[in-house]
Amino acid sequence: TTPIVQEKYFSMPAWFSSTCNSLDLCLLNARSVRNKTISDFTTDLNIDITALTETWLNSNDEASITEICPEGFKFIHAPRNNNKRGGGVGLLFKNNLQMRKLCESFSSFESMDILLLNLINVRIFVCYISSSSFTS
Repeated sequence: TTPIVQEKYFSMPAWFSSTCNSLDLCLLNARSVRNKTISDFTTDLNIDITALTETWLNSNDEASITEICPEGFKFIHAPRNNNKRGGGVGLLFKNNLQMRKLCESFSSFESMDILLLNLINVRIFVCYISSSSFTS
């Protein structure tokens, strides 16, 4: 399997639950989730929420989604809206977290707006701006 290319990892207090003392989040630029060890990475480090950019998924990639989603996790994503290869953003999260995908779209970049609903609302915004967005 291909190693993960880039990672940003941090932890913040979990205001949403009295049963845990932190919420571990991670941001990965996957450059395609296919054949990557994202599920192992997420479970080995006990990450609660992994945000992904450049998933390279389309709306009917259920096999790839099943492969990256370990037991006890859910995955939601926003694939690239046109027929071009690449792009897309996603969120892999523990299934005890309640998420609601908010409906917003932008023409100049790819994004997903998510609301974490456990006791106190936390808004998560995953955004990917390709280099082609800057060319005229």
